Amino acid sequence: MRRITLWLAGTAAMIVLVFTYRTSTMGPVRPVPAAAAPQHADATTDPGNPSPGPDATEAAAAPSPGTVTRSGAVLVVNGPAVGTIWGPVQVQVRIDDVTITDVTVLQAPGGFSRELTALAVPRLRAQALTSQSARIDVVSGATQTSESYRTSLQAALDTAQFRVTP
Repeated sequence: MRRITLWLAGTAAMIVLVFTYRTSTMGPVRPVPAAAAPQHADATTDPGNPSPGPDATEAAAAPSPGTVTRSGAVLVVNGPAVGTIWGPVQVQVRIDDVTITDVTVLQAPGGFSRELTALAVPRLRAQALTSQSARIDVVSGATQTSESYRTSLQAALDTAQFRVTP
């Protein structure tokens, strides 16, 4: 009888462990709302290096989406933070008169996808500057980051009421 009891307790414990085990593709343990998503200092200070700092789980206030700053003919607009399973993506677009002159990453996924993000962001930025719009191709291997980048960029362009001139 004692063996059966130990066997049942062990089996129950294993079932609980199996069903509560979190895999790397399941996303964060607790959802992070976009307003409280981590802001990565490396991504903000160096647009060529979108990698977050050593601890990507530190919460900090995200740059406000839709923030518009105007200085003469130069307009700077923050797009919204768009979530992925790897972390949020948020961009800031700089428009000089009728030309997109820069796209800066304010937030980018870290952790496992840090290397993919570091490869994808410069390509996405180059495409945005070349196309002068959010009509950019997805970077292979960084599909979610690319789509979130495009969504945040399009929202920023919509806020700025930026229209592509033929």
